[in-house]
Amino acid sequence: MLQRRKRSLELPQLLEKIIRVILHHHERYNGQGYPDGLEGENIPLGARILAVADSF
Repeated sequence: MLQRRKRSLELPQLLEKIIRVILHHHERYNGQGYPDGLEGENIPLGARILAVADSF
């Protein structure tokens, strides 16, 4: 029962990370992307990886 509660508390955090990856996968390392014009290390790693995969 305790593990189930722990997982239910972790789920929103996981979903937030996934949403950030999807949202920012059009950002560009030089800051020319969208929606927020993030650049370099400010772009979530998952979003950078997804951007590479999306380009193929």
